[in-house]
Amino acid sequence: MSNAFSLFNTYNNRQELIINPKENGSYQKLSSTLTIWKEMGYKTIFVTGVYDLMHPCHKWYLRNVKLMGVKAILGKKEITYEEFRDNYRSLKLCVVVDGNSINARKKSYNPENGGSVRPVLDWTQRAKDVAEIIWTPVIDSKPEFVVDLVTGHDDEEFVGTPFADYSKLILGLSPDYWAIHRSNIDSFEKITNKKVSDEFGATETIIMPEVDYEMNPVDSQVYSTTNLIKRIRE
Repeated sequence: MSNAFSLFNTYNNRQELIINPKENGSYQKLSSTLTIWKEMGYKTIFVTGVYDLMHPCHKWYLRNVKLMGVKAILGKKEITYEEFRDNYRSLKLCVVVDGNSINARKKSYNPENGGSVRPVLDWTQRAKDVAEIIWTPVIDSKPEFVVDLVTGHDDEEFVGTPFADYSKLILGLSPDYWAIHRSNIDSFEKITNKKVSDEFGATETIIMPEVDYEMNPVDSQVYSTTNLIKRIRE
């Protein structure tokens, strides 16, 4: 019973790891957190996404981002279980959740997306859902949270703040890595007017594998938010 109560309290405290771009001092808080991590010897990796109606593929994708980050740290395309086990805690994952406006422009009322209003859940709830993802990263370990920090970006919703432009956010904060899936490159370049191949200061770009969700037993075509909405409407 005590363990269950402890986990419940831990979930409630995840709110502290969500940095709302609309709050005063949010950029300074994010910047200082990354500075502290770097001083402590941690590497940092950024990734963006919508994460609307959290489903299995979202969870596997973020776990895979962490795996790819460990590979980058070690400078290897493939790593052993032991290498992952010994190094995954040296990487901090920050998820930059798409704001409501940018998501609505990309997906709302698009017949290919079920003709629905998107996002279904607002930024606050989606950020909370991301912060609460857990995994068991190594054999016989206790469940841990996958994500270390959550914030957002949106060129309309957060206009006038450093969170309005994701590419500038990366350049300003200089995480060690930022990850992007191949399927998201076109939309990223259209929104930011910046090529993925461009230099991002000291930050290394990681293109996620062509095969979705490495080591993922879940069918992404079945569980994508778009397809879930289509199935509900049918």
